[in-house]
Amino acid sequence: MLYRASWLALGCVAMFAIVGCESKKTLPTVPVTGQILLDGQPLEGATVTFHPVEREGRYSANGKTDAEGKFTLTMVGVPAEEYAVPAGSGVLPGEYYVGIIKNEAENSMEGLSDDEIEEMEAAQGDNPYAEDNIKHIVPPKYNQPRRSGIKVTVTEGQTELPPIELSSQ
Repeated sequence: MLYRASWLALGCVAMFAIVGCESKKTLPTVPVTGQILLDGQPLEGATVTFHPVEREGRYSANGKTDAEGKFTLTMVGVPAEEYAVPAGSGVLPGEYYVGIIKNEAENSMEGLSDDEIEEMEAAQGDNPYAEDNIKHIVPPKYNQPRRSGIKVTVTEGQTELPPIELSSQ
């Protein structure tokens, strides 16, 4: 009886080791980088979103621009239990609509006293981030990927996209 229990325990340990060590699949991504310019100047702190033109079997990707306006993309919405998607992994080759957004709250509550915050909340209906309190650094026409008018094609082996130039006008 002890012999049979030992084999059962050993079998369970082996099964968990195999299942636990199973590696996730990787996708054939292209780790591209790019740059966003607003009126010819690098745009820092903008969120860049790529949405696939053909949605079937494709995933969106996001990135954030640095001080030089440069970004790298990481796919989002990928089933984590199935695929490994490290930061900066890029996108699958294909066509993408691009959206770029950067906003600031004009009435930031940072550094205000409790009394000042109460005054602001009373005056603004409790929402300092209401639309009329938002300053659009990037014009709203660029915010929605499918409506921005920006489309890029990512090809295998490509590592850098041409700069994406925006106008504040």
